[in-house]
Amino acid sequence: MEPGLHARSGVACADCHMPYMRDGASKVSDHWVRSPLLNINRACQVCHLFPKEEMAARVDRIQQRNFDLLQRAAKALMDQMDAIIAMQAAGVLHEDLAESLALQRALSGVWTLSRLKIR
Repeated sequence: MEPGLHARSGVACADCHMPYMRDGASKVSDHWVRSPLLNINRACQVCHLFPKEEMAARVDRIQQRNFDLLQRAAKALMDQMDAIIAMQAAGVLHEDLAESLALQRALSGVWTLSRLKIR
């Protein structure tokens, strides 16, 4: 999979999920790995100069769009599996389904990996 916009821009995971904080005169990384939405001012607004509410709404829209796409992909995979099962029941030979089965197997893995990165 291709890295996201933040990674392509040189932003590390810790920059958002463990943003810097002040400890006296020192600037240290927060040692709690957590959602940037729990601290938008330190995690997001260092680079994104938008109000907190707008940042949260943007993230919600992006995450909802990704979730919706994943749901569509899951439905397409299930429809494909149902079609394969129907073809098998109709007597189509396994070797004739090999390409479809290989695609289904590969895409199921991609879908599973995508689910692990969401939310």
